[in-house]
Amino acid sequence: MEVLRLTQDRARIRALQRKGGLIRLLPGIYSDELSARALIRATALKDPDAIVLGLGARWLGWREQEPPIRLTVASRHRFGSDHITAVRRVIPLDFTAEATLRFTTPAYTAVDLIPALGGAVVDEVLLHSGEHRAEQALAQMWTALAAMPGRTGNPERRQILRDSRDRPWSEAERMLHQMLRRAGITGWRTNVRVSKAGWVVDLIFPQHRIAIEFDGWEFHRSHRAFIDDRTKSNDLQTEGWMVIRLAWEHLEDRALPWIRHALALRRGVPILPPDLAAEGKVA
Repeated sequence: MEVLRLTQDRARIRALQRKGGLIRLLPGIYSDELSARALIRATALKDPDAIVLGLGARWLGWREQEPPIRLTVASRHRFGSDHITAVRRVIPLDFTAEATLRFTTPAYTAVDLIPALGGAVVDEVLLHSGEHRAEQALAQMWTALAAMPGRTGNPERRQILRDSRDRPWSEAERMLHQMLRRAGITGWRTNVRVSKAGWVVDLIFPQHRIAIEFDGWEFHRSHRAFIDDRTKSNDLQTEGWMVIRLAWEHLEDRALPWIRHALALRRGVPILPPDLAAEGKVA
């Protein structure tokens, strides 16, 4: 990859232009490829003090598998093209990290992107932070929100952060947390390391040794993941945990009945078959 400035590399630019394929990333700045790294280098040539925002910061911070096709940066200067947009925004240095260019930290980036990506971007950062730093990451997001007063979308940002108080790691977890709170079901904890093998479980009722696990298709596509999944369930069950495995399709009508039933069993409450329960009979 080459990123060239017209004032310094005129002969090289002309030679590449004759061959074709040279791309204008910014006025006077060209590259032989259109890539996220080329966009970063072009911006650094234009303004080395610029700060990468949004999807670019998400890519640099934790989502390296999704490089952006456009770049938005905060800069004191006005510049832009079809590929790079500079905006005037003051970013406290506490919310930046260093690379070829500075970029906003995951906490700030997640809050910034909530209007575009919803709660999913918060879940990504909480998962990226891990079980021991998720609470700290959520606190940093609240601090980041306080550092962007008056922004369009702040009511939505505030609502999503409130909804993230139990630190979900996925959209499915977030939905289950909402359902449990609405149903008044308490006594649960999220993303907790349990068992002698040290497995992290999505949600547990520790008093009743009930473990809830989500089977997301995107995380179970390999043979290794399939084996680990079964090993985890077997380890938990042999240590006395009742394991309930949920898929996204279970959330609407099966998750809460299963959880209520499991809690009743652990509490020793007699469970009637559905036909007898409907008729008010005792088994």
